[in-house]
Formats: sequence, C-alpha cells, structure tokens
Amino acid sequence: SMGTLPSMATSSMGTLPSTSSTSSKKFSDHHLAILKECYGENPNPTAKSLRSIAARAGLTHLQCKAWFQYQRKKRKKNVLENQSESLYKEIKLLVEDLGRAKERNAALLTENKALRRNVEDFCNVADGEGAAEEEEPTLGTAAKRPRTMAADASPGSEQTQDPLAAIKAALLRPPAGASSTVSKPLDVNNVDVSGQIASNAGDHVKRASRVVTRVLQGEGKNTQVQDAVLHSQEAQQVRAVMFQSENPMDIITVLMKSLDDIVGDKGKTAQQKEQEVGPLLDSFVKAELAIKDAQLSTRKKLAGQLPLLPRKRDPAAVLQPDLHVRSESVMCIFNMSYLGYAERSLCLMGEASLYALFVQAYDLINLEEPIPFDQIMLMHKFREDLKKQETELVCKFEVGFHLPYAFVERHRDASVRSHVESVLATSAEDTSALMIETMEGAVKVYKEGIAKCYEKLPPLLCARIFLAMHKVKQILRASDGFYQLLVK
Repeated sequence: SMGTLPSMATSSMGTLPSTSSTSSKKFSDHHLAILKECYGENPNPTAKSLRSIAARAGLTHLQCKAWFQYQRKKRKKNVLENQSESLYKEIKLLVEDLGRAKERNAALLTENKALRRNVEDFCNVADGEGAAEEEEPTLGTAAKRPRTMAADASPGSEQTQDPLAAIKAALLRPPAGASSTVSKPLDVNNVDVSGQIASNAGDHVKRASRVVTRVLQGEGKNTQVQDAVLHSQEAQQVRAVMFQSENPMDIITVLMKSLDDIVGDKGKTAQQKEQEVGPLLDSFVKAELAIKDAQLSTRKKLAGQLPLLPRKRDPAAVLQPDLHVRSESVMCIFNMSYLGYAERSLCLMGEASLYALFVQAYDLINLEEPIPFDQIMLMHKFREDLKKQETELVCKFEVGFHLPYAFVERHRDASVRSHVESVLATSAEDTSALMIETMEGAVKVYKEGIAKCYEKLPPLLCARIFLAMHKVKQILRASDGFYQLLVK
C-alpha cells in the first residue's frame, strides 16, 4: 500500500498542467464573436442559457461562466471609474468655488460691518415699527426720520429749508449728471452680462449700507447737490403703479414677517421650522408669480402707448434739467428707467435679474450666518443654472436685434442712440413688439427661477433666500428714496 503512494502522487501531479492549460486557453475569434453577441443580448444568462452558449461555441460551461463574470466585473469597474472621475472633478470645482466664496465673504465682512449692524433696525423701521415718540432719541428712534419726506414737511420746518433750496437752485445750472450715483455701464466687450449686473448691484448694496448709517445718525434726506437724483412725475406715477401690484394688500410683507419670525425662532428645531415654513413658501411663490404677471401686463400697456426711443433733448434748453429717472419711451420701460439707480441696477430686459438678486442674497445670508457646505453645493448649482438661462436670453436678444445688449442701456447717449436708430431702421421686424416679447422672456426666466428655487432647495434654505432677496430690495429702494428729488 505504501509502495503505491509515489506512483499516485506522480500521476496526480501530472494531470495539473493539462487542466491548467485547458482552463487558461485563449478564446479564438469565433469563440469571442459568439460570446460577445450573447453578452450583448443578456449580460446575466441563466445556467441553462450558459450551457446552450457553451455548446454553440464549443466551450465548457465553466469557461462561459467565467468569461461572463469577468465581463460584468470589467463593466462595473469602468462605470465606477467614470463616476469617480466625474465626481472628483465636480468636487474639485466646488471646493475651488468655496475657497473663492470664503475669500469674498471675508472681504464682505470687512466692508459691510455697518450693513450687518443696521439691516435689522432699518427693516423694522421700513415696516412701521419703532420706539414711542416720547422716548429719548436713539439709533432706533432716529431711524424713524426718513419716513417723513422733506418735500412733505411744513414750509417752516428745517428740512425744507436746507436740502431742497440748494438742490432746486442747482437745477438752473447744467447738471453734473449725478456721476457719483450712476451705475457703472455695462461693458460692450464683456459677454457676461448677468455677472456685470450682479457686480453693479453689489456696489449699490454697499453704497446703500452707508445710506442706512447716515439715516440712523439722523440724516433724513440727502443734502449733497451732486448726489441728487432727479425724478420726473411720469416716472413716479409708473413706479407707484408697479409698487402697488408688487405688494397688494401687504401680502408679501405679512408673509416675509411670518417667515422671518419662524426662521429666527431659536426655540424650534430645524424640522419644526421646515414644517411651518412650507405653507408660507407655497403662498409666497404663488403670490410672486401672480405679481410678475400683473407687472408684465402693466409694462406691455405702457409700451403700447410710448415711442420706441425718447425724444432728443434740445441742446439749447440750458435750463431744462436732464432727468435721471424717467418714463417716456419703450426703451425706458425696457431698462426700468422709472426706478432709481440702486433698484434699477438689478434690471435685465425689463425685469430684475434673478441671478444678480440671488448673488446679493447669498452674500447677505453669509453675513448673518455661515452656510453649511452641502447647501453651498446646492446653491452653487442653482446659481449656475440661473446664469445659463439669463445668458441664453441675452444671446437671443442680441441675435434678434443685431446689437449688443449694453447698447440698449445707453440708448440716450448721442453716439449710441445714432447706432441704435440705424440698426432698428434696417430691421424688418416690429421693434416695439420684439421689445415686449423680450420682456416676456425675461419675466418667464424670473418666474421659472423662483419656482425651481422653491422646488429644488430645502424649505428652510429657500426661506432664508427669499427673505434675503426681500431685504436686498428694501435696502436698494431705501437708497433710491434717500437721493430722490421730484422735478415738477
């Protein structure tokens, strides 16, 4: 028995090379053609199907099974590698963006300390809240003063004697053009129109923070002649109509106040807040979309009654003031020239640029409380989607009108006006109708952006964004009111 062991061992070991050679045999082109064909039809065949394939290809069941397993593993590995590479690139971009955002936030924290201190006080004043009249003058009570317009004060009051007398006297001289209050014009060579609008609006928000500081220090109205912004009566009337449709029956104010109370409540959990803000957000979005439709209807009616371009100013009329805020043509409606410089800085084709407004809201939220990284990623994607939509809108406009969008903003400049007139004269289209169609497109982009913000972002983050947007509008509007001078 012991004598047979070496023979058995030798025999057993001798069979291994043969088995190994058979299992590692390379597949011929004929084998691979059949296997690939069957794999394309079904990557996960049953045992019965594998036996059928093996018989067809002239292979063993185990060879077919091993080949199919390897192909499935190889495909899964490729998919994971592609996904990992794509995810890595996306994360790298987001991290770079986060770094830039942190740098920008640091700069904003330094520049806007006054804004951070005064925004809450100013918003309370704008909503009619304040201390009792019998209290000693403080920052809170002093902030009530801007609500009394200098033009509405009694003839003997100090307010009517100081700023208005000097400014009205300045109207008899050639105006300086209010150079310190005018937004930086759009660069014709810069295709990033939305980015330029956001940058200009950011400059006005910073300037508005200084206005709030001056107001809280007791300065009810601007007293600097060179900073006065001259408003026509027609522009004021158009603006009043727009404002009435913007906040009918104070619905938006009530909703914003309720959202602010919930978001700022330290005694509630995030889950409780999200449940409570849900119905309010739904009401706000519905009201905002209805408001935009009403405002568009008003703009279209106005555009139908006005000439395309404003009448040329008579150079001989030296005593005639060059009004900065006016509403005398379709171009004025298109550029929102009936608004002051601050609020007008958000304008994109007759409607506010939601991208520019979102950027300002993002910065304001960061001033109040840092944003978690996962929410920064969501906001980054949403912001880029907004910019893409607005860029497409600008491109469509420039192709349809055959001139850069920046030219339309400066249509009152003599040289630019001449070019605009020559381009429009050669157009076979009804230019006024094209302007109205473009404004409809801008409103559509704004409405879709508001709806997507509500649908895609978490309720609590969405509430903070809408609140910040509302505050930005209030701040810009307050700045315009501070510099406004009505010319009859």
